[in-house]
Amino acid sequence: MVVLGGGADDFDPNAGERTPLATASTPTLDRLAAEGRVGLVRTIPEGLAPGGDVGLVSLMGYDPGAYFTGRGPIEAAGRGVSLGRDEVAFCCHLVTVVDGILVDHTGGAIRTHEAAALLQRVDDVSRDTGIRIHLGHGYQHLAVVRGMDMLDAACTAPQDILGEAAEDYRPRGGGAKRLTDFMRRADAILASHEVNQVRRDLGETPATALWLWGQGVMPILPRFRQQYGLRAAMVCDSDFGVGLAKLLGMTPMPMTVGYDAGTAAYENAAGLAVAAADEHELVVVHFESPCEAGHAGDALAKRTAIERIDVHVVRRLLEHVQGFDQWRLLVAADHAVSTAQKTSSAVSVPFVMAGTGVAAVVGAPGFDESIAAASDLHIERGSELMEYFLRL
Repeated sequence: MVVLGGGADDFDPNAGERTPLATASTPTLDRLAAEGRVGLVRTIPEGLAPGGDVGLVSLMGYDPGAYFTGRGPIEAAGRGVSLGRDEVAFCCHLVTVVDGILVDHTGGAIRTHEAAALLQRVDDVSRDTGIRIHLGHGYQHLAVVRGMDMLDAACTAPQDILGEAAEDYRPRGGGAKRLTDFMRRADAILASHEVNQVRRDLGETPATALWLWGQGVMPILPRFRQQYGLRAAMVCDSDFGVGLAKLLGMTPMPMTVGYDAGTAAYENAAGLAVAAADEHELVVVHFESPCEAGHAGDALAKRTAIERIDVHVVRRLLEHVQGFDQWRLLVAADHAVSTAQKTSSAVSVPFVMAGTGVAAVVGAPGFDESIAAASDLHIERGSELMEYFLRL
C-alpha cells in the first residue's frame, strides 16, 4: 500500500479546473487504473477534524472514532516519549505570526539546531508551568502537560488556519488558561531570542510563536497481526507514522522525504519498501510530501511529489511484487488538502488497486479525483478499505 499523504485536492481554476493529481504525469497509476479498480473512500469520519493522522488510522483498518486519541500521543510513541497516567501529549510547533496573523506553520522552515536553542530557553523559564518540551526536528516538537483537564481544551492545527488571526484560534475551554499563558510566555521569549535576530538579519522568516494542538493520551490499539493475521511493516517519513507502526506492532522503517526532496529520497524509500516486501506480508509506504506542498500552497511541488512517487516508488514496487505468485498493490490518498486554501478537507479521496483477484470491471482511463468519483466503488467507512484490499 502506497499512501499519498494529502494527495487529493480541490479543482484548481488556474489549471483548467484540474487537480495536481489530475495534471500530474502518472503512467504507473494510470496502468493500475486500467488493469484494476478505482474508487473513492471516506477516510475522515463525521465529527473528526480532517488530517493525515485520522486518515492514516482509517487506511490501516482502524476506526478513528474508536481508536484515535490525538496526534500528539502517537508522535510521542514515535519518538520514544512515555506518558504518565495524568499526562497529555501535545504537538508543539514553531510557527510565525506577523501583525497577529499566522503566516507560516513551519516557522520559516526553521532548522533543528536553531529550534533546539529556542526551545531550550523556553523550557528553562517555564518549568513552573508543569509543561515539558521534547525536541523533535525542524518546526515539529512535542509538549507533555500534566493534568487530564488538558483533554478538554479546544485546539486547532496551525496548518489549517494560515492567513487567519492567531488570537481567534488560541486554546479555549477546559485547561485552556494554562496553555495560553504558557504560549504567551514562549512568544515573548522567541520575539527577542538571538536565533530569531540572526534569522531576521539574514532575511529569513523568524519562528515567533509556539503552537499547541493535537493533544491526547496514549491509545490502546489491537495489534495489526492479531487483527488481520499478517506481518506488516511501515516505511514512513513522519514521527506519527513511526509511532502508529509501533503501536500496531508493525515494523517501523523511517525515511526522510520533504516536499521539495529530489529523486534520490524517493528512490531510497522504494529501496526500503522492496526490502520490507521480502520479509513481510504487507508493506505500507506513507509519504507526507504532497500534504506539505498543499499546505504551502505550492501546486507545482504537490504535482511533482506525486510524479516522483509514481515513477520512483510505485513503478519499482509494481515491478518487484509481480515476481511473487500472488500480489496486490493499493495506492490511496489519506485525506485531501486544498492547495488553493492551504487547508485540509474531509471529502472522500481516490484509491486504485490491482493484482491477484482484482478484476477490472471497466478499465479506468486514468487516476484522479473525478475518475474515482465516477466509479461504482465508493467505501463510506475508510477503516473497511484495508479488509477489502486484503480479502476482496
